[in-house]
Amino acid sequence: MKGVLADPSLLARVNAMRSSAKPVVTDLSLEAFLPELDGDGQLALGVGGLGFLTGESWGAYQKLSKFHGVGVMPLYAQVSGPKGLKTIDWNSEPGIAPVLVRDKDGRQQPLRFEVEFKGSRKNEVSVYWIDRGGTPVFLLYSPGMFRRLYPGGEEQVIQYGFFARAYVELMKKLDLTPAIVRLNEPQLAFTANAAKNDVDWHNHAGLKSVFDGARFAMTTHTPERAALPSWDVEWLKEHIGADLVRDWEGARELIVDRGGRRIADAAVGLARMSAIVNAVAEEHERVTKTVVLPEFADKIVGIQNGSDPEFWYSDDLWDRVHRAHSLEEISGEELFQIGLEQKRTFNRYLQDHFGAHFQEPDRPLVGLVRRLVEYKEQGMLLPLVQWITGDRDKEYDTPSGRMKGLGMNLLIGGQARDDVGEVWRRQFQTLAQRADLRGRFVFVEGTGIELLRQGAAASDVWVSIPQPTREASGTSDERAGFNGKKNVATATGGPLAYIVEGVTGWLIDIFKDRPFPDVVRRFNEHDQDMINEYRDKGAKALASHLADASRRYYAYTERGEGRWARQMRLAFLIAHREVSIGAMIQKYGLLFESILDGTGAAGFREKTARLRSTQNAGAAFRSPGRS
Repeated sequence: MKGVLADPSLLARVNAMRSSAKPVVTDLSLEAFLPELDGDGQLALGVGGLGFLTGESWGAYQKLSKFHGVGVMPLYAQVSGPKGLKTIDWNSEPGIAPVLVRDKDGRQQPLRFEVEFKGSRKNEVSVYWIDRGGTPVFLLYSPGMFRRLYPGGEEQVIQYGFFARAYVELMKKLDLTPAIVRLNEPQLAFTANAAKNDVDWHNHAGLKSVFDGARFAMTTHTPERAALPSWDVEWLKEHIGADLVRDWEGARELIVDRGGRRIADAAVGLARMSAIVNAVAEEHERVTKTVVLPEFADKIVGIQNGSDPEFWYSDDLWDRVHRAHSLEEISGEELFQIGLEQKRTFNRYLQDHFGAHFQEPDRPLVGLVRRLVEYKEQGMLLPLVQWITGDRDKEYDTPSGRMKGLGMNLLIGGQARDDVGEVWRRQFQTLAQRADLRGRFVFVEGTGIELLRQGAAASDVWVSIPQPTREASGTSDERAGFNGKKNVATATGGPLAYIVEGVTGWLIDIFKDRPFPDVVRRFNEHDQDMINEYRDKGAKALASHLADASRRYYAYTERGEGRWARQMRLAFLIAHREVSIGAMIQKYGLLFESILDGTGAAGFREKTARLRSTQNAGAAFRSPGRS
């Protein structure tokens, strides 16, 4: 690279990667929530579940003894907020720093380079970095290209292409040789093409590219075929350059024929180039094989998404965990009391940040915070708000008829991301302003790590009700579990991996007697009859589960029946065992091993089967007990 890295900490890490026998995995994403940042800086770089997962995954690479991990993403110039777009001065943001190099005279200067894109070299990139839990994350700043996250339309496609070229140049500047390039979502397929172009250019010149021998791993977070990107080949060449499309003999990795039209299909192309395609839950693996990429079924495996408990504990629980010799010594009663105090803390947080609060914060709290979009079905709660928050000695209308109120508080939060979500946002805002609901129902239009952490840790019951098979995994339920809280969730995605029915939570499973491929295909096709059936029967199941939760909670607080606390302990222990980031990253380590040893998906399945066998043998001696 031009110059030498000036930061001793970063230089030591990069030199260790250059000289070590351990393979380097570069993990690329278009978004990430990074806890080292705060406020607008954090919100500029992440918007949804992929962002949370990426930030936590990068921090977990330090748990892999056989691999070095490096994160790479764009650094967006602006953040979108209620008052429109706001430009961020990244040089003034805490937690992030420009990468500095020393020139031949020993002077420090920011690492900058020009990227050839669509035949022009007038595209400067400045490189910043963040220490994400011990993993270096490089962020590429080019405000003309990376204006904001997910701008849509042509601008977004151009971002995909430019990021691909900028990543390749970054690796060359750092003189890093990635053994594996992990690409989160098919939109990053152009990165594989850019790396292949670099290999071809160097081979033609009798030289060796840093990408020579690199393998690609595709992680898909999408359960719907129609949501995956594809473009007319000639249109794509005009927007990102012909070189990134690779429309020549011996290449054409992205190109397929669709009814006589030449289409660049990112998912098909990246699957062709990848050694393994991994879905993000076992059910999502089945969905991907059924409707998303059935022609690549032999390459597809599933790794359950996880979350980092350290991110999501309440402050008091974090202190208790770090004083404990083991998680098993923490009792359900302790978890309940910690949660009770967290509800009071959260109430102050709501008042300070959103100007809202609960009048009686000690009541049981039902919570859900996530993007407001149609498939997540938050609208199912609209007719239930008054009943959930109503007095226990009064009757209210519900989908199942007149029923006495549950005496619970209700928190709903998130930002609208589609037209249906915008309708729900306005309806929830109107309800929250009603005199009879004010102080019992709080709606906040927000997102970010702190709101989700505080809300999940405070809620006694966390709700996740997306349409079946439409949520690849979901992780907000895991955050509640790490705090010992119960979940009510659709029987889909991640909750299937660890929620014990009636013990650590409740599953809404209204299609369990239907053939799985039929359910997948009909929801994939947006079959309105299936959607309506889910909304009708799902609302009744949700009401039944919330009523059960209310009864159990009050039985514990008013009559001392201990089942609630015992089951909180089980929820706490099982979530840590099954869906922690450590459990997840261990499987990614096996995935990377299977890529490099050439055994692929079959080898990964063998390795994970051996891991499960070992864990099951050990679990006999570490059982968390019975409910």
